[in-house]
Amino acid sequence: MEDSGSRLPARQDFPHLSDAHWATLEKMVSLLGEAAFAGFPNLPAEQQRARVERFDKYESSLIAHVSAAEQEAARATMRAEAQSAAQASATNTASFAARPTTTKPVKMSVPTFDGKDSDSLVFWV
Repeated sequence: MEDSGSRLPARQDFPHLSDAHWATLEKMVSLLGEAAFAGFPNLPAEQQRARVERFDKYESSLIAHVSAAEQEAARATMRAEAQSAAQASATNTASFAARPTTTKPVKMSVPTFDGKDSDSLVFWV
């Protein structure tokens, strides 16, 4: 395990733990701290495995809960955006229908540059 501020005994001190259990134990110590690990080596092997498995199950259920909550939040956001877009579309359609369909030409007067020496092209640009 990397230097996380805790002193985890060596892997060979826990031959009864699988590699997956060992990885979970390292995660427990890094998250909960050395104090949470203090009495762990004194427990019988079966209790050690049971604690690691309970932590792993808790973590998995927490991840599943958060994932489900994120999915529901994303669905709610998508519904709200779709509803907002539908309302905007209905508003735009109604406002276009109220406008007259006849067009009016725009009259413009634009002076042209004749190229005389007294006129400056920069003025016209």
